[in-house]
Amino acid sequence: MNPINSLGRTQSLRLLVVVLGLLILAIGFSWGININQKNAGDISPSPTPDSLIKIPSQPVSSDNTQSKTNATLVYGLWSPGVVEVRTVNDDGSFDHPITKLPAKIKDIHVLNRSEVLYLSDTDSYDHAKRIETINTATLETKIIAEAEPNWGIDDVIVSPDKTYIAWWEVKFAAESKILLGGDSKVHLLNLDTGKSSMVIQEHSDKKSPIHYPLFFDRQNKLYLDTFKPNTGRGFYLGVSSVTPQNPTQLNPVEQLSQGKFSSHPLLIPNQNKIVFIGFDSKAEFILDQKIKEDPKRLELDNPNQIVLLDLDSFSEKVIADSSLGKIYSDLSYSADGSKSFYTIYHWSLPTGTIRTVSSQKQLGVYDNQNGSFQVYSNLLPIGTKVMNIYGNQLLLATLEKDSLGNLGENYTETISKLASFDLNSNKSNFFYQRPKTQIIDLLSAQTRDSLNLLGQTTESNEGDNLKSTQLGEVIIPQSQNEQIVNRLDSQNDNKTDPECDPNKTTNPDNKDGNKNKDGIPPGCRCRNLCPDLHDQKGDNWKDICRDQVGKCYDSPLYLYPETTTNVVIQPKVSNRVYYSKPGLISGSWKLRVDPKGIITDRAGITYNKVDYNYFSSDYSPPGYGLVATQANLNQTLNFYARSLGLNEKETKDFVSFWEEELTHSLAPYYLISHYPAETASKIMSFEINPTPQTFLQVIMYLKPLQLPISIPLPTFNQIPPRKGFTAVDWSGKIEP
Repeated sequence: MNPINSLGRTQSLRLLVVVLGLLILAIGFSWGININQKNAGDISPSPTPDSLIKIPSQPVSSDNTQSKTNATLVYGLWSPGVVEVRTVNDDGSFDHPITKLPAKIKDIHVLNRSEVLYLSDTDSYDHAKRIETINTATLETKIIAEAEPNWGIDDVIVSPDKTYIAWWEVKFAAESKILLGGDSKVHLLNLDTGKSSMVIQEHSDKKSPIHYPLFFDRQNKLYLDTFKPNTGRGFYLGVSSVTPQNPTQLNPVEQLSQGKFSSHPLLIPNQNKIVFIGFDSKAEFILDQKIKEDPKRLELDNPNQIVLLDLDSFSEKVIADSSLGKIYSDLSYSADGSKSFYTIYHWSLPTGTIRTVSSQKQLGVYDNQNGSFQVYSNLLPIGTKVMNIYGNQLLLATLEKDSLGNLGENYTETISKLASFDLNSNKSNFFYQRPKTQIIDLLSAQTRDSLNLLGQTTESNEGDNLKSTQLGEVIIPQSQNEQIVNRLDSQNDNKTDPECDPNKTTNPDNKDGNKNKDGIPPGCRCRNLCPDLHDQKGDNWKDICRDQVGKCYDSPLYLYPETTTNVVIQPKVSNRVYYSKPGLISGSWKLRVDPKGIITDRAGITYNKVDYNYFSSDYSPPGYGLVATQANLNQTLNFYARSLGLNEKETKDFVSFWEEELTHSLAPYYLISHYPAETASKIMSFEINPTPQTFLQVIMYLKPLQLPISIPLPTFNQIPPRKGFTAVDWSGKIEP
């Protein structure tokens, strides 16, 4: 699995459709009419989702009449102890298994009608020990390659003609759980001759990017991207190619150098061309270049071109430009290679100093053969993805929230339904319904027929096939989810919290040198509460974690007396404070504070705020908020902090804290909100002596989202002037 498709969980995460939370909430994706830019017919309003669901009560005929369907999906299903690989046509016919594989595998590739390749024996970080193939007729397995001791195979890609594979091996540094500081190498293998070559071996550090295999072209050139693991947005740093004849000579591809692309290049079927999202630095509007970010990547924040690149001549063609403030995401192509399609958003007119993305979402379709294009507006319901387009037919998939699969080439959302959508009649028909489905490949009718997949099955009984297609529930082994999360954390920006030490006592009231009375290490923050606990006294901590993790809050409290003052603070929380710095003494903080907000505890240690974490009773989430993307998260958080009345220092702490916390809850979108004052006082309050003349308090509510939602805008109380002794408290939680 390449590292870029693990960032943000999906391709759309990295395409960074820049939606400022202030106005993106207007996105309702209402059903509308087609907007014709070129050769587009009228699209009348689509039916409601309820009217679209038409699961046939009888099995669709599964005869081998291949010409009746346009494409075939290869998909996989997790079950306890086994992975089932199946095919289904784009009309629901011939839903049959190809083979069954062990549970601890990933990254499946169909080589031919009787051979499937995959990564085998994955560990807790989803790294494999071997590359294997299985004969789908005899069920015999064959080891193609093995990782060296202490190394793991992270990714394997296959050339279009199924002659070559390239794989990426990684090794963590000693006592480390991340790739930064470790080692990386890329191998190339001819499956016909068995000849293997080491392409490159590198050490990972903060200064030098490392390579991983990206794709093969139709001349069997291998293209490799570079990235810096665990450094934030250190990906898409430049592509090079090698040939099988000279596999160690890396040749930079100028058209795919850093700053020129912001998506995984896609090789178009039946052509030696790729399509990718690019960056037009001369566009009418570029996202605020004064935004502070590390590293600064304008091409990621401004995905404003779709580019077609011929890999034989290296000539480029912009097939969708940056005019009218357009930006793009969800780039894909049809199974037969005739079309490229993508989602279009538009920058709206500026509001004050802030640019936003308009509520309109469009589907762009480019004909790779004759150069024409069509644009359809407000066509698709929330939560659907276009999988294929053939003539006037769309193949739609319903995505599942918070569910990632690893059986395909990339880590992507699982799906629950498939539907055909007719662009002429605006009618949809759901022909497939099964939860936790993972798409492995989409094959054109020509490719499918050449592989004879519909004639290759390990199950011929039609009754058994029908029973299989009507499964009501698919159980995902917990270990699979853990492996995916661990793997993503090992390469993404996953900074270890120095405060989280199971053997550290930070509360002077805690006489247990290792844990507090509930068996929870007092130094652990909420995000680490479950994963980092080490059970030494039974399984009690597991029950505590399950019960409390969704009610966990982090907070600083700032104090500004007019003169240096002794202050005693007793927190009044509906549950309890489980960690604080400085520590609680007999349930209170006893502090000496100067007018600049410098706090001194009884031990003489100074702080600039009271940092504490607490559990609370559960309350319903707010019914309003802002929706932000990764690209504009910093802007949205700054706006929110200013609206709440935080000063410059408090705002800096607020923004940096939530940005850091949200790196551990990667998602394409985030809901940012706060509880109303009445609810906030029930969640957390204080007895402060002496009583502050000015007291500002806010309790935030943040939630990762896989899709944008329409929600009312928040309202903010008038910011009171800071008079006399002032106390400022902000806290909040991230809803899992």
